[in-house]
Amino acid sequence: MDFQTFRQFADSEAAALHIEEYELYYQLEESASVSAFRRETREFSSASEGGVCLRCLVNGRMGYASTQLLSEESARALVRRAVFSLPDPDREIFLRHYYYAQTVREVAAAMTGFTPLSAFSMLVFILLYVPCVAAVSTLFKEMGSRKWAWFSIVWQIGCAYVLSLLVYQIGRLFL
Repeated sequence: MDFQTFRQFADSEAAALHIEEYELYYQLEESASVSAFRRETREFSSASEGGVCLRCLVNGRMGYASTQLLSEESARALVRRAVFSLPDPDREIFLRHYYYAQTVREVAAAMTGFTPLSAFSMLVFILLYVPCVAAVSTLFKEMGSRKWAWFSIVWQIGCAYVLSLLVYQIGRLFL
C-alpha cells in the first residue's frame, strides 16, 4: 500500500473519532548493496524501511503513535493508539505538581550544603573512582585474578577519596 492510500484510511478514522487537529509524518529509506569480484556479482541486497508517525491534539492534550506497517488496519490502529496515548488530565496535574513543585524543593533543600569548593571536590572524586559495572567486569576478566581486580577497585576508590579530600582541605585554606 502506498502512503496516499494509508493517509486516506487514517483521515477517515480520525474523522470518525472527531479528531480535527493531527499531523502524519512519513519516512521511507531505501538502500542497495552490490559486491563484485572480477566482473562477477557475489552479493546483492536491497532493503527499504520506513514508518508513519501520528501526532494529534484533542482538548489541549497531545497524543502520539507510530507504525511501520502500511495497511488499512494499521492506519486505523495508529489513530486509535494516538488517542489512547493522550495523557489523563488528573494524572498530568499530579505529575506536574510532583516533578515541578515537590522535587525542586527537595533538590534545593538537599543542595543547601553545597559550595563551589565542595562541588569541585565531588567532581574530582567522580572523575577518579571506578567508572561503571561494565568497566569492573572487564577489569575482572582482563586481570585474570580476582585479588588484583579487587585491589585495583579499592585503589581507584582510595585515590579518588584522598585526592578529593586534599582538594577540599587545601581549597579551604585559600577560600
